[in-house]
Amino acid sequence: MIHSVALQSELTASGARSAASCRWRRDYAEAVQTAREILERPELQPARALNAEIERFLKCKFDSNRFSKAGADIKAYVLNMFAD
Repeated sequence: MIHSVALQSELTASGARSAASCRWRRDYAEAVQTAREILERPELQPARALNAEIERFLKCKFDSNRFSKAGADIKAYVLNMFAD
């Protein structure tokens, strides 16, 4: 249902498909291809990369005042335990 509504909304007044719809189709096709590749050959990243992502995530949240220092420390502990 949602897919058909999206296709209908892609039509311009003249009935031609817009450039945005062509881009959407290309992006969708690339996403489907990427998902297929991931399902067929998943690649696991080493935990060290995950630890760096955790630090980056917590710094971003702390800098934007979403986490307090104590909250960030607790979340860092839990996330790093998960990463190891």
